[in-house]
Amino acid sequence: TDNGLVAALELLHLLFEKPRWELPAFIRAQQAFKAQANAVQKSLEQSTYDALMQIMYASDGRVSEPRVHDLKMLTLAKVRQAVSAQLRPQDLEINLVADFEGGAMRKTGTVEGALSTGKHREGEDEGELDVEVPAVARERRLLELDQSLWTY
Repeated sequence: TDNGLVAALELLHLLFEKPRWELPAFIRAQQAFKAQANAVQKSLEQSTYDALMQIMYASDGRVSEPRVHDLKMLTLAKVRQAVSAQLRPQDLEINLVADFEGGAMRKTGTVEGALSTGKHREGEDEGELDVEVPAVARERRLLELDQSLWTY
């Protein structure tokens, strides 16, 4: 829905422009992850899967479920540092593909868009594709994007 898209874009905007690091929210998230870790250990299927992944990839903790002990060692400062290191503008790419006018059956109402800083492609020497887009269609799509994305 349009409201869902607006809400998602607003959350992205807040995350990248003014991130808030609140201790109560961190504690709630930590408790939720601890509950999930306990649920994994209680489930025969999930605990077997986790044990198998630990045997196969003993040196790589990314493929196993987090342990309660590891979650207790997290602090808000450590989490903030790790997340901030991953949210670098040169690594950011946001793709939007939606029917912003709400007419899913009409092909004229679809809008596709992408935002990329392109920093990850600086070393590549590939030539850009020159795709000829009619001026009227390009202007219409730019107008639709502008109206749809920035009206919220």
